[in-house]
Amino acid sequence: MVFYFTWPPYLALQYLWSSGKAYSMYGLVLFAGTVVPLQGFWNCVAFKRGSIAKVVESTKTSLRSRLSTSLVGLTSRSKNVSNSVISNVNSSNVAFNHAVAVEAANEQGSLPNTDKTKVENDPTSE
Repeated sequence: MVFYFTWPPYLALQYLWSSGKAYSMYGLVLFAGTVVPLQGFWNCVAFKRGSIAKVVESTKTSLRSRLSTSLVGLTSRSKNVSNSVISNVNSSNVAFNHAVAVEAANEQGSLPNTDKTKVENDPTSE
């Protein structure tokens, strides 16, 4: 593949030089003169492609493991935060339910000898 990329411009330039038409095509001369010496570079890239792919794959694996470790730490912290929020909501619900029950008992008169504005052990009236 490297051969087909490197040599056709130079062979076309040689053909045009032999016919006398290439002397006015400076772009073709410049392109062919640049591509032919790069054949060694392209051969090196083609040869090293397998080892470069291995290095890239190991780097991807390393980054994935680092990111997954970081994400596991973040999700465990967010679970702790959400659990504390849920427990706060649950305790607020218990206090509200208690206040509703006390209010209903006050309305029915089933709480004798209590002040209707402040009920003992009522977390909402403190």
